[in-house]
Amino acid sequence: MAGPLALLALGWGLYSARRELRRPPQRLLIAGERASLDELPIIELRLHWRGWLARLDFTGPDGQGRCLLWWPDRLDARARRELRLAVAVSAPARDPRSMAP
Repeated sequence: MAGPLALLALGWGLYSARRELRRPPQRLLIAGERASLDELPIIELRLHWRGWLARLDFTGPDGQGRCLLWWPDRLDARARRELRLAVAVSAPARDPRSMAP
């Protein structure tokens, strides 16, 4: 049973890799409190880091939640810092009471 499942996993991995390589590049623009992906507005930006891996969760113009994922070879140190600062400026505070009472 392990052999056929391993072949199925390998096939799925190759199919996914081919699909991702054919996907056209997208243009992400974060300017102050406005953000857009391919010139469509996006809201509720949340940036998550797992070591060198970056994931940006957001809500698209259709109201559906989506995410972008950056692997370490796609963002150099300057681009990681720029992304971190841009999302920090555009994202609202998580708790409305951010100051001590």
